[in-house]
Amino acid sequence: MKTVAFAFITPIFFIIGGMKLSLYFILANLPLFIVLLATRQLSKMAGIYIFARRHVEADRTYTTLLLSTGLTFGLIACLFGLSAGYLNQMQYSILTGVLIISTVIPTFIAQKWYNPLHSEDLLDVNID
Repeated sequence: MKTVAFAFITPIFFIIGGMKLSLYFILANLPLFIVLLATRQLSKMAGIYIFARRHVEADRTYTTLLLSTGLTFGLIACLFGLSAGYLNQMQYSILTGVLIISTVIPTFIAQKWYNPLHSEDLLDVNID
């Protein structure tokens, strides 16, 4: 059952969530979008960095960047809000856009510049 959920149901959930997004509403409310994005990222990264500084010695920035995402629960909450009538299409689009961007950018930065290098990642080459 877990395989079916991860292989079939999860991608459909994210596709449906993304198809309801309207770029028009995001671009029409770009200042609000930027403020929400900055507030979300700064507050979440600050809280995670405090924890990572205490418990993760070597790779605290990498850990902070990867843990500062929250796409699944956020999208579930937004889709519920839209279907229950708590959010309108504009609010849903802005919140979902913030969720997507705040997941993609830290993940890209973490993988590009802060990817930890472990001893098993190194290739042992003996040149005689």
